[in-house]
Amino acid sequence: MKPAIFIHIQKTAGTSVQNIARHHYGNDQVCSHGAYLKLDLEACKKFQFISGHFGIKFAEPLLSDRYLFTFLRDPTDRIISLYKFLSRQPADQSVLAAAASSEDLKGFLMRANELEFAKRLWNNQAWQLHSGWVSAAVLPDLKRDLETDPRDIDPVAMIEGARQNLRRFDRIGFVESFDRDIRKIF
Repeated sequence: MKPAIFIHIQKTAGTSVQNIARHHYGNDQVCSHGAYLKLDLEACKKFQFISGHFGIKFAEPLLSDRYLFTFLRDPTDRIISLYKFLSRQPADQSVLAAAASSEDLKGFLMRANELEFAKRLWNNQAWQLHSGWVSAAVLPDLKRDLETDPRDIDPVAMIEGARQNLRRFDRIGFVESFDRDIRKIF
């Protein structure tokens, strides 16, 4: 199988994708979830399948000869799923989990202007496709420029940048048609 990069946007069937990748590539060839944060660029390149909550800017130096894909989800459904997921986590795990366990959905969403919430709520799918998170170990010189606050990016420019970057993907799947799309990917 061709080496691949999966940009995992939270609550878009990413764990299912990673389990399937482990079946196809083998467990020792899959770098997933936050494991990439502990690696430098050369170590990341050694994996056949790289996945994480990073953005397109993180993926760029790893793209040569790799199959690039992601899954998208209806934004409202994604946010509700994220809220439900976080509300089941221990409150001391993160500020988001604490808020989800102590506030109703409206109260949780009202915190979207806070930086940690903005990175997961405020136009999250577009932000990851526009730029998104990077790893200091992989891209130390670019971290400050690329790990932007999504609220500081003009929304029209963010959407346009995300649209432009979508053209770089080999496949874009949708949670709503996961079974069909995952078969095409693998």
